Amino acid sequence: GWRSDDVITQDDILGMLRRQRELNFPPGEEHLYCNSGYTLLAEVTSKVAGKPFVEYMRDQVFEPLRMTNTHFHLDHEQVVKNMAYSYYRARDGGFRKSVLSYANVGATSLFTTVEDLAKWIANFERPTVGSAAVLEQMWKRGKLNNEKEISYGFGLAINEYRGARIIEHSGGDAGYRSYLLWFPDHHLGVALLSNLGSMNVGGLAHFAAEAFLHSKLAAIPERKPTTERKPPTERKPAPDYAVS
Repeated sequence: GWRSDDVITQDDILGMLRRQRELNFPPGEEHLYCNSGYTLLAEVTSKVAGKPFVEYMRDQVFEPLRMTNTHFHLDHEQVVKNMAYSYYRARDGGFRKSVLSYANVGATSLFTTVEDLAKWIANFERPTVGSAAVLEQMWKRGKLNNEKEISYGFGLAINEYRGARIIEHSGGDAGYRSYLLWFPDHHLGVALLSNLGSMNVGGLAHFAAEAFLHSKLAAIPERKPTTERKPPTERKPAPDYAVS
C-alpha cells in the first residue's frame, strides 16, 4: 500500500527479508539477479568491519582511490552538492521528476561521477584496493551446481563483444541510468551516467568503445536478406466484454 516515492529504508528491506519463508530455487541451481542479496552483503560487511557500510566504503575504497565525489547515500535528506535530478519523459512531451527516495545501501544508492568511475575501472588494471588475486576472482564466470557456466561473476557481467572480452554492468533507479564497460585486453574502459530514464546507456557505451576500437574488433556479421515471407497471421475477433 506504499507509494513508490515513499522512503524505503535499510530496516524496511531487512524486515521484509526476515518474513520470507522460502527461496526462489535451491542455491546454485539457477541464477537470478537479486538486490536483496547485495543489501545483506552490505550488512555482513558492516558486522565484520565493526563500522557502518557507508564509512567502511569511504575509508577502504573511495579515499584510497581518491574518488572524492563518491559516497553511498544512506540519508535521503542529505544535501549533495551538484547533484543531478532524475527525470522521465512525460506524455505531453515534457519532462517530469522521477523521485528517488531510497535510504538503503548495498544494491543501490551509490552517488558518483564519471571521473571517479574512471578511477574505479583503472583499479582493475593497477589495483590499489584489493589484491590482483581478489580482482581476478571477481571477473571469473560463476558455475551452477551442474557445472554450467553463467555470464555473471561477483557483481560483474563477463561477456564477449565482437571477438573481444568485456566486463560490464548496468544500473538503474528512478530516472538514473548507468553503465560501466571494460575491455581488459584493449585497456579501454567506458563509464556512462544519465539522469533520464529512457536513455540507452548500454548502447551508447558500446558505441563509444567502438569509436576507439573499431579496427581492433571483429567485423559485425552480415545479415543475409531473407526472401521468404510468412503468410499474415489471421486475427481473431476480440471477445465481447463489458465494464461494470
